[in-house]
Amino acid sequence: MLPQEVKKGDGAMMKLGDRFKDKITGKIYIIKMEIDNDTLCLEGENGLGRRLTGKQSLKRTCEKLEDITS
Repeated sequence: MLPQEVKKGDGAMMKLGDRFKDKITGKIYIIKMEIDNDTLCLEGENGLGRRLTGKQSLKRTCEKLEDITS
């Protein structure tokens, strides 16, 4: 079973499904799974791109987008 939340180093929580926008490319990625304590598997919002990244790298290179509410 996939964990529902992954803890960032600063104590804040990230959860599966959180969306992040790359500061350089503008592409949007969604957290799909945690590989280990520091590595996340991201998927492009359009389902095409995949990205493995560390939590600290994600924090530096991307900005978290607000949750979509209806």
